[in-house]
Formats: sequence, structure tokens, C-alpha cells
Amino acid sequence: MILGTAIAAKAVLVISGDLDLLVLEEFEGIPILTPNDFLDVFRLSRSDEKEIL
Repeated sequence: MILGTAIAAKAVLVISGDLDLLVLEEFEGIPILTPNDFLDVFRLSRSDEKEIL
């Protein structure tokens, strides 16, 4: 159900702590990340933006 919703919503990623989802790593091209992994990626992208500005 969650993955079907992600596809229907054209999600760019899924953030979840559900181990059954996390073992997939991605589904139909949609990455599945833990909250901590998402924050790591988000922080890196934000730090890159600051360097550009």
C-alpha cells in the first residue's frame, strides 16, 4: 500500500523505519531511506547550496 501510494504520488523517495521496506533499498526507481539517511543526504545538499551562494 505504501509503495503503491508512492508511485501514484510520483514520490522521489520514501522515508521509513519499516525494515520490510528498507531491505528493498528502492522500488521502481524510488529510493527507500531511513530517517537518519534522509537527514544525512538533506544536510549534505544544504551544505552544497551554502557553498554555491
